[in-house]
Amino acid sequence: MKINQEKSFLRAIPSWSFGLLTVFVTIIAGFNIREDLIEGREIGKVLFYVIIIYYLIMSVCCFLIVKQNPKRIFYIPLLSSIPFFIVTFVEPGFWKGQDWIFICCGWEISLISSIMGAVIGIRKASSKDSNGHNDLT
Repeated sequence: MKINQEKSFLRAIPSWSFGLLTVFVTIIAGFNIREDLIEGREIGKVLFYVIIIYYLIMSVCCFLIVKQNPKRIFYIPLLSSIPFFIVTFVEPGFWKGQDWIFICCGWEISLISSIMGAVIGIRKASSKDSNGHNDLT
């Protein structure tokens, strides 16, 4: 007996486009938050809050994207971190200061959330396999 399930239109969109969408959404959110926080505060504290919020949003997005497509764990965390990879290689004194600690911790958080998403996605796909449905793409 087949069950007629409608698939979401989001399944037709490739994972790399969700990764780029994550970058753009988090950058826009970061600029908006920065504008709200900048009044009367030090720029260092504001950037610290923006980086934390950026990585929280990015780690949730990486988790959800990789949970949906577990095979994409190899490039979604890297694709989502493009702005900070650029900062890492363009800014001359990046590794001499303390900024690298926050950025590397954020990379680790996004990688851990991606691994968790892949594990859950693989478990979900294997449970579908045991029921006769293969949905892992």
